[in-house]
Amino acid sequence: EDVPPSTDESTMTLLGALPLMISPNANQVANIGLGSGLTSHVVLGSPEVDRVDTIEIESAIVEGAKFYGKKTERVYKDPRSLIHIEDAKTFFSTYQNKYDVIISEPSNPWVSGVSSLFTREFYGTVKAHLNSEGILVQWIHIYEFNLDLLVSVLKAIASEFSFYSIYFADDGNLLLVASDDGEVPLVSEEIFNVPEIKNQLETIFVNHVDDILIRFLGDQDIFNAYIAHSPVPVNSDYFPYLDQNATKARFLKQDVKNILNLRLNPVPILDLLYTNLPGRRYRLSNTEFFNTQKLESANSIYDFFSNKVFNKNNIEAIASINFLNAASSNCDINYNQTVWIDSIFLLFNTIMPYLTEPQINEMLDAFTTDCNQVGGLDSHLTWLRLYRAILNKDYNEINRASATLLSGYYFNDIEQKKYLQTAFLIGLIKTDAHQDALDFWSEEMVENFVVNGEIPLEYEIILAQIQVNN
Repeated sequence: EDVPPSTDESTMTLLGALPLMISPNANQVANIGLGSGLTSHVVLGSPEVDRVDTIEIESAIVEGAKFYGKKTERVYKDPRSLIHIEDAKTFFSTYQNKYDVIISEPSNPWVSGVSSLFTREFYGTVKAHLNSEGILVQWIHIYEFNLDLLVSVLKAIASEFSFYSIYFADDGNLLLVASDDGEVPLVSEEIFNVPEIKNQLETIFVNHVDDILIRFLGDQDIFNAYIAHSPVPVNSDYFPYLDQNATKARFLKQDVKNILNLRLNPVPILDLLYTNLPGRRYRLSNTEFFNTQKLESANSIYDFFSNKVFNKNNIEAIASINFLNAASSNCDINYNQTVWIDSIFLLFNTIMPYLTEPQINEMLDAFTTDCNQVGGLDSHLTWLRLYRAILNKDYNEINRASATLLSGYYFNDIEQKKYLQTAFLIGLIKTDAHQDALDFWSEEMVENFVVNGEIPLEYEIILAQIQVNN
C-alpha cells in the first residue's frame, strides 16, 4: 500500500476517471483491454454507472490481474462488471449493445494485430455502438512512437468523429476523447464529489479539476489543420500505416514528447488560444508524472513571495523578488533597468502558466507602482501590462504591449524576445489578423525559432491553424 504509483497506474486511473469528468451521468461503459483491471475498477467507482463490459482477448490476463487484489477488485466482485474474453472486433460485430462511453486501451500497436484497433474502420465500428452524445476515450503512447504515427491515428479518429480533445496523462501517454455529437465538453468538478473516485485520483496527485485542465493539449480546432497538412496517410485496414511502421519507431526509441510544449511553453499558449478555458483557481499539485520542474518552481516562488518560505533551489528567483520589492518601494533610487527586466521576466516566465489568477494578480499588484517609471520611460509598466493582459486574455492589450516592448528593444536576450514574439503572434491570431500573423512569423520570427530547418512542433501547429483561417 505504501508503494508510490507508477506511470501506468496514473494513465489507467485517468482513463477511467476522465470520461466520467466529461460525461458524469454515463451509465453504460465498455472498456477494451483489461490490463491490470484498474481502468474498469475506477469506472465502477461511480454510482451512476449501471454496467461495465470489459473486453479482453487473453484469458491469462484476466487471471493474472486478480493478484492486484483490492486495487482492482471491483472489476471481479461488482455485479455491474462483466468480463468478456473476446477479440474486440468480434465483440462489437456480435453484440448490438450501445454505450455512453467506450474506452480503448489495447496493448501497444507494435504488438501483432493490435494496430487494427487504431484504424478508421474500427473507429467507425465503435461509433456505431455509442449512444447519442456518447464518447470514445482512446489511449495512445508517445514513447517509442513518432509524430507521423500519431498523425495517422489522429486522422483515423478525425475521419469518424467530428470532435475530439487531447489530454496527456503523463509525459509518455495521451488520452484522446472523441465525439460525433457536438464538441467534447471540458472536464467538470462533479466527479470529485464521488469519494471512491476522488480517493483514487488523489493517489496520482490529482486533487481538483485544475490538475486535469493543465493536461489539456487542445482539440480539433488546432489539430485538424495540422494533420490535414501532413502527407501521412490515415491508418486503416487497407493501408495499415501503424502496423508497418510502429516497430521501427520502437526500435529507434523515438518519441513525440515535444507535443507537450503546447502546455510547457512559457507563454501559456493554450490558455490564450482557448477562451473557454477557465483561469486556475486551485494550486496545482506537484506530481512525478510529467516535467514539473517549472510547476514546482512556480509554487515555491509564490511561497517565498507571500510567506517568505525559503527554497534553496530558487535562489535566483528569491533574489529577483527581493530586488523587485526594493525597486517598487524605493522611488528615490534609480535601479538598473536591465536587472529589473531580467528579474520580472525570470519570475513571470515561470509562474504565468501555472499559478492561480489571484496569486498572479497579487504579484503584479505588488510590483506595479509609480517607481516603475524610470527617467520618463514606462518599459517596466509595459512589461507588467503585458503579463496582466495575458492573464486576462486581453488580446488587443497583448498586441499593444508586446509591440511596444519589441519596437523599443525593451528586452535583454533572445529568450525575452521570443517570449514577446510568441505573445504577439497569439494576440494577432485572436484578433483575426491572420495575414499579419503570417507576415510577422516570416519576417520577424523565423530566424529565432527555426533551427536546422526544423520548426518547433507547437509553432507548426499554430501556423497550420493560421493558414487555414487566413
